[in-house]
Amino acid sequence: MSFLKHTFIILSILLCFGQSFAINQYKHFESGVWGLQSQMTYQKSKSNFNTSGKISDLPKSNYFQLIDITTGARYGMSESINAYGHFNIGNAESNGTDAVRTNSTLNKVILGGEALVGDTFPQIIPEIAFVLDLEKVNENQDNVMNSEGANELTGKLNLQFDLRPLFIFGYIGYSYRDKGRSHLLPWNFNAETTFSDFTLGGEIFGFQSITSDKDKGATEEVARDALRSRVNGGSAKFYSINPSVVDFNVYLKTGWGQSFVFWLAGGIPLMGNNYANDLHAEAGLKWTFGAESVKSFRRKEISIPVNEESRISTDKKVEKFREDTNDGVDQRMFKATPTAPARKVITKPAHTAPDESLREKMDDAEFKIQLRSNKKKRKRP
Repeated sequence: MSFLKHTFIILSILLCFGQSFAINQYKHFESGVWGLQSQMTYQKSKSNFNTSGKISDLPKSNYFQLIDITTGARYGMSESINAYGHFNIGNAESNGTDAVRTNSTLNKVILGGEALVGDTFPQIIPEIAFVLDLEKVNENQDNVMNSEGANELTGKLNLQFDLRPLFIFGYIGYSYRDKGRSHLLPWNFNAETTFSDFTLGGEIFGFQSITSDKDKGATEEVARDALRSRVNGGSAKFYSINPSVVDFNVYLKTGWGQSFVFWLAGGIPLMGNNYANDLHAEAGLKWTFGAESVKSFRRKEISIPVNEESRISTDKKVEKFREDTNDGVDQRMFKATPTAPARKVITKPAHTAPDESLREKMDDAEFKIQLRSNKKKRKRP
């Protein structure tokens, strides 16, 4: 086992198999296949992007920290439809001007589905998801916020290009948020490439407010700023007016066994408005099982190509087999020694019995000769 795989396994155990699904994943469709997925995302900010897009530091030693742990499942209902659901536990901490606040709760439940439209290139995949936010924002609260506090309904259109070993995929969507929050235009662009035993990828993603928040320009806008300053250390991660961001991630994925995929990722926001400038890192684990998942695991989840000519197998029905001779032993000693060609033995045909008709003719001729001889003897005196 390589050092890289050891690192992934240890980190996955230490991170309690959390999952926020921050990395956009290449989508696969296979009937009867289950995917259990977990990831933890860590985010910390000491500054915001202000209304004009400039970075503005939080007061004094203030900071905002968020750890999202999400666990979920995905199921292949058919060869073209997947359904998924997961829940999130948010653990937030802020250092404000008056106190350090913490809040850890089950704050979100997410349900969604996606469908593959026909057999096209690129693949076209519509998707819909509903986020039920269990944490609501209260103007009089004293806990740090660990979610937006608004329910959300999102529709996406995914495109996927399979250009092995390069995979390009992404989406554009529309997010409706209740409580008068601005509606968002989420988007994502991914590119990843495969190597012998791992996949390296990067993504640029974000969202843009495309409607105006109901509190924009009202007295409530000042009250919301004051609440964030008091409980969130001044961070604009949640409850901000008309937020937008452009973010970036790089990630590394590898497989273990026949059913597991591990990954690590990290990134920073590139620009934004009315949103937190937070560094983020994540680690994830996915377990795939059911139907043909074991057979297609490396081809689909990690997309590592299999070299048919050099693969070693014990399957009785393997079409192509080649013995592994790269074991350090001189193979010449196993080659056959040339020998002199064997002499060609020529055998005479076996004696066959004479034909019966020929035997009768010979007997008849012998009888006639004998009869003539007897007549001659009788004529002598």
